[in-house]
Amino acid sequence: MQLQRQSAASDGRTFREVPIFGQLRATAFSYAFELTLEKAAGWRVGRRRTEPARTAFRLRDIQAALARETGSATHACLVEPLRSFLDDVTNGGIGSNGRPLIFAASGSAIDSAERRLTLIRPECWRYEFEGKCTELHVPDAARRTALRLQDGFCVFESGRIFYVLTLTQPLDPVDSLDEYGVLQLQQLAIEPELRIDDAEYLGFEWEAETGRPPLSLLALAERRLQLLEAEAVEAPNGVASILRRHGLLRPQDRRRPLAPDALRSLCVAIEDERLLDTAQRAERLFDGDRGQGSGTSLIDAEWEKAIAASPPGAQPPHRGTDDDFARSLLVFAGLAQGIPDFPYQDESEVHDSTRATYRSVESAMYVHPCFLMEVAKSWRTFNAKRPEIGTCPYLLLKWLVATHDELIVCDMEAQLDRMLYDADRIAARSEPMSDVAQVLDTAIHFFGSGNRIIERNLERRLTLFRWASIYRSGNLFRYPREREALAAVQQSMGTDARFQRTHETVDRIEALIEDVSNLKGSYGQARTNRILLALALLGVIGAAKDIGELISPVRWTSIAIGAGLAALLVLLTIGDRFARRR
Repeated sequence: MQLQRQSAASDGRTFREVPIFGQLRATAFSYAFELTLEKAAGWRVGRRRTEPARTAFRLRDIQAALARETGSATHACLVEPLRSFLDDVTNGGIGSNGRPLIFAASGSAIDSAERRLTLIRPECWRYEFEGKCTELHVPDAARRTALRLQDGFCVFESGRIFYVLTLTQPLDPVDSLDEYGVLQLQQLAIEPELRIDDAEYLGFEWEAETGRPPLSLLALAERRLQLLEAEAVEAPNGVASILRRHGLLRPQDRRRPLAPDALRSLCVAIEDERLLDTAQRAERLFDGDRGQGSGTSLIDAEWEKAIAASPPGAQPPHRGTDDDFARSLLVFAGLAQGIPDFPYQDESEVHDSTRATYRSVESAMYVHPCFLMEVAKSWRTFNAKRPEIGTCPYLLLKWLVATHDELIVCDMEAQLDRMLYDADRIAARSEPMSDVAQVLDTAIHFFGSGNRIIERNLERRLTLFRWASIYRSGNLFRYPREREALAAVQQSMGTDARFQRTHETVDRIEALIEDVSNLKGSYGQARTNRILLALALLGVIGAAKDIGELISPVRWTSIAIGAGLAALLVLLTIGDRFARRR
């Protein structure tokens, strides 16, 4: 940190925040943590490598069991808030076409103490981009922001369970959340190993545990899970009333504490007409009026107002050396890609960052490798469900399905990597499919069978199919808008291309393994035939010996005949081996 401070001073990159989108109308940040279990009963250790006894979930059966509980407090508080909305837009119930089971973690009121949080931003925060370290000083009015915690669980048939922690603004916010606050919350997902467990970078005061020091996001999620796991069964509780009651978590299952790598993705939802107008303005600027695309437009009037309204201080306003782009375009390009260094973007960066993955009349969606962001002007479902789930249910489902499918592809690629390079052994250089090549080599020579190598490869291909390939989502959404949006997100993430490439590679590997196995079998059959021929010749030698002893009292005759036949056998074997090598 001291080195960063010296770098910032030497570069002259010390500024104060001067937001132009000061009071964003409504925001929501949903963080998806994947739950993993400790080793428990059911793990097998045998001649194969140790691996968990994984289980998939029969979500249709669980849906039927939940339907029988209609009218109960658990169903009304935890299941119904999302089910009715998602039933309207999906092709089938839970478990159909990859639709997961999503339910609330608790049925407590939106204004209860366990829901109330205060986001605490530091007096200054540092970030490093492109070798430059920048220090931003935060205005006192922007350092504390009231938020509401809405959390839940998402269960997929593949056996994956996600804990989704959503931070949203109150319905009547009194504290401001500007673009800098959004960027800092995005950094938690972009660099989780550096940010997510640092309460000094971003801290959260939790009213449910008054008197404790601020928690980091990771500590907040872990503490919340511990309280949910410890609650009585009688309370409407997602862990006790659904996960445990319906067998999704067994009594012997023990959850591992959350770590930074448990954070899989972030979903950002913002309702603000000014942001959407800026997104549409960027589209018109680059696709319509090419004359203004060179970066010669005047600085926004909002920027001038923000500069004039900001209190005087030692630090200059956050701006680049060349301010010929409209400030709002620079800010929006930064938000779409999680770039705090947005004043220093050039024309190509602004152009690329403001290209929407999917857009409609009232919204625009942007995809980053670590998060998904949607900006809307008027968002009925977002406002209707914020008190209960914190964000738009349709966006939540699209984001979770896209995140799950990407993790499935990652699993497939990891299995493929093990098949190609035997990745259990760490090495900087490796020969692709060396084990299969070894089978081919030993098949040509007499010694070595390679059965275990072929068996292991088959086991890996079976594992890939059982726990990855079959769980990709299908035709999930009923209406074109949601279906096209999910397809656009997955195409932008490269999920479709990665699925296709992995399947094609596995098919080729399977064909090669089959060819090697067939060749190995043919060589084995040829060797067997030669052995049978040798045994037959030995039988002839023995017969000749017996005949010689009967017809002649001289023993050298039988010996000569036997030696001649043996020499003939040796010559035939050498000739056959030489011909095969040729």
